[in-house]
Amino acid sequence: WPVQVPLAVMGEGSRQALARHGITADTTCIFSPQDRDRTDSQTLLAALDLQALAGREVLILRGESGRELLGDALRSASAVVRQVAAYRRAAKSNMWATSAPRLAALCVKQPDEGLGPFI
Repeated sequence: WPVQVPLAVMGEGSRQALARHGITADTTCIFSPQDRDRTDSQTLLAALDLQALAGREVLILRGESGRELLGDALRSASAVVRQVAAYRRAAKSNMWATSAPRLAALCVKQPDEGLGPFI
């Protein structure tokens, strides 16, 4: 990765993926949300210097159904934004096997019983 090109990542998983390819904070400027418990577009935007991005090209690699908030905010700050859908979000393959019993129990509960421990 070119040293002069800064990166921004949402979460620790992305940071670890970059590190597996030798791209770390020691070699590259990497922006990420300061609150590691909340990694979303809003917290990433808070970590960026939007004024410094005015007139600069920004490439966003995002999920196929990603939100527009980040791109819209960067465009509002006069950045030239290109977005590429680089992955698709999908449920874990075993999600239904582990969730089916709880979902079935919710379906048979009466409305006045509430959701109780199922949430």
